[in-house]
Amino acid sequence: MLELVEVGILEEEDIEHATSATFNPNRCGFEGKGEIWVENILNLGVSPSKLIEIMKTRFNSCDGVILEGLGVSSICVYDDAADLKLKSRKKYYQRLTNILPGLGNAKTLTFDLESIEALNKISDLLVSLPSPFYNLKFVKLPWGFKESSISSALRNYLLGGSPKAAIGTKFPQNTMDYQEVPCCLTSQKFMLDEALATNVNDRASSSRGNSDFGLWCGHEVNPDFVGLLDLIITKYPETFEHFTTKSERFYTMKLNMLCTSVNDLLRTSLTEFNTDIITEYRDLFTDLQRWGFNVNWLLSHLK
Repeated sequence: MLELVEVGILEEEDIEHATSATFNPNRCGFEGKGEIWVENILNLGVSPSKLIEIMKTRFNSCDGVILEGLGVSSICVYDDAADLKLKSRKKYYQRLTNILPGLGNAKTLTFDLESIEALNKISDLLVSLPSPFYNLKFVKLPWGFKESSISSALRNYLLGGSPKAAIGTKFPQNTMDYQEVPCCLTSQKFMLDEALATNVNDRASSSRGNSDFGLWCGHEVNPDFVGLLDLIITKYPETFEHFTTKSERFYTMKLNMLCTSVNDLLRTSLTEFNTDIITEYRDLFTDLQRWGFNVNWLLSHLK
């Protein structure tokens, strides 16, 4: 911290504001020398959030520009400057063009703010793509997002196959009977809603009325996983073709582990993926393969 003060990044009073825990006084004993009491030598309880806020305020006061939500691909440090190369999020947004066609049967689409803004940013890619939506009745925008902000390329992509469809922030009454398909930048929404868009009438689940477990294909599982397992076996029936175990307890445990792994992946935003996370999930899905699950469809999402 004092080194930061020496180079002019912080001031001494900033250190005091960022220190959230102190250890005073401290007693030191030395053989044959007796004891001494010291202060302010172990004030190591620095609050990262306070320190970052102090740095941010100081940086802004010097007319600095802060870019949030971007990764750094490389840094070149010079004597008087540093050259940072930033990772563009556009390559992540491009994945939307591969995912949205799977929702082609949807009659209503609901976008969150991040997703509709992401599509706007890749409008140059949408110009050459045909609209995959031929049954669309309504596109629901996030509250506060103006319809006029939608680029012409995005509008043509969404409504080109359904010219009579409407766009707005509230559903008209005549669309309330349609299955709503949410669209957001998380793999959970895309994977599950793709299945819902084509198999919404095929979902079925059962339980014994006990909230501690659900019943799926005659096996006890976490009740929260029944619907997910229904979707998996409908969309990817090969998952369970070679899965078997003699112990009912292990059967339940493995099914729950499969669903837990899928849920963890589904809750991970596309923009959060990096090499370490992808490697971790590959190792996890490889273990599921050893248990007899065919999860090649999961592995394909990591490419």
